[in-house]
Amino acid sequence: MKVFILVGVFLIIAIPLFIYILKSKSNSVNNYRTYQTSTSAAPTVSSNDQNSLCIPNGGIGSPSKQLNQANDSGRKTTISEVADGLKTYYSKNGKSPASLEELLNAGLIARIPKDPVTNKVYSYIPSDPNNGCIIEANLCSGSVARGYCR
Repeated sequence: MKVFILVGVFLIIAIPLFIYILKSKSNSVNNYRTYQTSTSAAPTVSSNDQNSLCIPNGGIGSPSKQLNQANDSGRKTTISEVADGLKTYYSKNGKSPASLEELLNAGLIARIPKDPVTNKVYSYIPSDPNNGCIIEANLCSGSVARGYCR
């Protein structure tokens, strides 16, 4: 009997959350702002960007908070992996790759990195005077995860 009650409670919570995620994902694609790669200024996270990346929080320990944290963790890991590839490319070639496709073709990354929620390619700035190049992703926490060529 307890199993049936637990399954029922899980379904009551999971189904509306799943529907909300699907609706948010389709809306977030339209709201998500991609950054221009021609500028060397580091962009900031606007509230619009953050809202399209995150599920509204239900409080400490809520499934939405845990999902947001998991997505942010994935974003940070991906940025770190791509940054390693960018550093390797930079040390071998003495310059930043012109695009992420160039990094892919060099075999330094397995795929072009995309946000787990919006499915948009992360922002890449190929020429930054201080860091060589920058790859970045907005996080649900409101901060930005960045990786550099050097």
